[in-house]
Amino acid sequence: MPSRSESQLKYIGYAALAVMGLLVIAIFGLVLLQKSEYDRDIKDRLEAAERLVNFHLDKDAEKISSIMETIVKDDDVPGLLAAGDREKLLKEYGPVYFKLNSDYRITHFYFHDAKGVNLLRIHQPKRFGDKINRVSLQRAMKFDRPSRAVELGPLGTLTLRVVFPIKQGLNTVGYLELGEEIGHVMENLKHTLGNEWVFTLDKKRLDKAGWESGATVVGSRSRWDDFADIVVVQSSFSENHPQTFPIITNPGQRHADRGEVAIGMRYYHPEWISIGDAVAGEAGKLFIFFDVTEQKIIQRRLLLTVGLIGLLCAIGIIAFFMVSLSRQKRMMHSSHLEELLAESEKREDDRQAHLAQMKDAQLELEKRGRLLGIILDTIPTPITYKDSNGNYLGINSAFSSFFAVDKEAVKGKKPEDIFPGDDAIIHQEADETALRTGRSVSYEMRIKDSAGKFHDTFITKTSYNPGQGEKPGVVGVIFDISERKEVERKLREREERLRSIFENAMDGIFAGDPSGRFTSANPALLKMLGYSESELFTRTLNDITHPDDRRQSSLALAQVLTGTKSAADLEKRLVTKLGDVIWVRLAATWVFDEKKNPLFTIGIVHDVTAEKAVEEERKRLITAVSQADEVIVVTDANGVIEFVNPAFEKITGYTAEEVVGRTPKILKSGAHPPEFYENMWKTIKEGRVWRGIIANKKKNGESYKERCTISPVRDSSGKVLNYVAVKQDLSRETELEDQLRQAQKMEAV
Repeated sequence: MPSRSESQLKYIGYAALAVMGLLVIAIFGLVLLQKSEYDRDIKDRLEAAERLVNFHLDKDAEKISSIMETIVKDDDVPGLLAAGDREKLLKEYGPVYFKLNSDYRITHFYFHDAKGVNLLRIHQPKRFGDKINRVSLQRAMKFDRPSRAVELGPLGTLTLRVVFPIKQGLNTVGYLELGEEIGHVMENLKHTLGNEWVFTLDKKRLDKAGWESGATVVGSRSRWDDFADIVVVQSSFSENHPQTFPIITNPGQRHADRGEVAIGMRYYHPEWISIGDAVAGEAGKLFIFFDVTEQKIIQRRLLLTVGLIGLLCAIGIIAFFMVSLSRQKRMMHSSHLEELLAESEKREDDRQAHLAQMKDAQLELEKRGRLLGIILDTIPTPITYKDSNGNYLGINSAFSSFFAVDKEAVKGKKPEDIFPGDDAIIHQEADETALRTGRSVSYEMRIKDSAGKFHDTFITKTSYNPGQGEKPGVVGVIFDISERKEVERKLREREERLRSIFENAMDGIFAGDPSGRFTSANPALLKMLGYSESELFTRTLNDITHPDDRRQSSLALAQVLTGTKSAADLEKRLVTKLGDVIWVRLAATWVFDEKKNPLFTIGIVHDVTAEKAVEEERKRLITAVSQADEVIVVTDANGVIEFVNPAFEKITGYTAEEVVGRTPKILKSGAHPPEFYENMWKTIKEGRVWRGIIANKKKNGESYKERCTISPVRDSSGKVLNYVAVKQDLSRETELEDQLRQAQKMEAV
């Protein structure tokens, strides 16, 4: 029969087992409760993602519809669509498309006729005439009212399409269709909810060649042959992670327990949303990877905490049991003393073993400390670490070399022992802020190295907690940003030079937005037009262009926009604020972004009003010279003929083409001695006017006389540039003189 002590010991053992059983049940219940909360959170986040996708689609459809209502209200559109006038529609709505593409992500802009045949793709003008069988258009044609649908395109892109009927009176003359690729809706999942995502499409719904040609457009990193049944269109991950492949290739049922996927240092719970189009339902899936790293950490901490509590309870129970057992054993028999002594010796051995382990751990800690010192010394950036009082605990080799201080000598010193007055104060304040707030503190300052050279630096101070009850300290890192600062200085100098050129240029310089409205203008342009800057910025280039020149100006800029020309260069008239008309030479071009969308236009305006006046005066002079009865000949300084008027051709019989480039020697008759011509050339070369009568010979050999005046033409420096000869034919006077002399002879007889 068991003794009373043995019975008490037995009951104590049963009680310990019961307590441990209850503890296990409590732990299991807590785990199930946490799992239930986790599943409910994932479900709520999935529903939020679905609502967000639908919200953005509805919002974008309303935005597109409001834009289309404005276009449909244009009174010119029905007539142009009914007449099939593609050129006018493209000219009118080409700029509108670029604006919608830039501001609202509109990627498709169509005009269809009443039978659903495409008349014009604003975004692809050269492609037209094909029959459109999309659901969105067919619905609009069937019910004669606006329609919208999400449809899968041939390049593997899902597009939100909105179609509006266009009416002329009560008759529908065609349809307006706008489309927007919905890739940005997925991107909003990460921006708004912080989730990663992968968008896939079923290969059965795609054409391989079409998809591959459009893969670069949608930014897909996947290739057609990567997976058997699907293609990855877009992903918010920065790279393709093999951990996601089993999920996207075998998705299973929604809300199934797939566990977590570890990617890098984060854990994700995968779910998916069906993405379909209006033609055949589901076209693909949007896999959403919910970041559950924090939940995972909380779960592990909970399990660890409960486990530790359970372990402590178990240890307590075991300790209580052992104490009771020891007491019972002492009471049961004194012979157990030897066993207790043996147990004591064993415990002493364990203690010695534990001390040996602690010594080994200390050696390992010292080894790791040396390794950490080696790592710090290999880093080329100066690094310091201090205690809570701001005293240096150590520095790396880069800091030692930079400031020429000894690594051992610096320990225990403060910043004022190394840095000059104000610099030390700045470092101390940063250390105190980092310790007080527990956050990193960053600042810039100029520091002088051991060679006396100044460096621009970026310094970061961060507090650290050494643990084991010790006070926190501060780690400082000094980055040399001198090169970056020098680059910034050069950029500022360049900007200042460009600004000086812009402000002091003699010609007008301007910039305008895609609508043509001025956004910048230099003083020369403001002075030329008479507007203030605020007044000019409310106007477009077309507003100040003379009405007769607007078409030519718009065409020139449109050719640059379409890539036909690299720049526009034309003469046109501008109207100043006071209503004056000035002639200018305009050189302008467009600036595009990486997607070839127009950002703004820049141009240079040169006032040629005075030049135009001189040109008009020259034209009037040429007209007067051409209509003069006197012969006019213009030569260069060497006597080579540059111009003759029609009177010259009429009298000499030579055409202008025959004499230009030759000298007046072709008219020489031989009636004058060489001294005659030498005297004439001497006179005009001295810059004086020569007058006299010359006997010349016509092309047919007939001699004639002419009264000639030759004048030199000088430039501003007095140098002779040309000679101008004005001649009067004396043939009629010579004939009358001969008749008079003959009559006098007859009277004498």
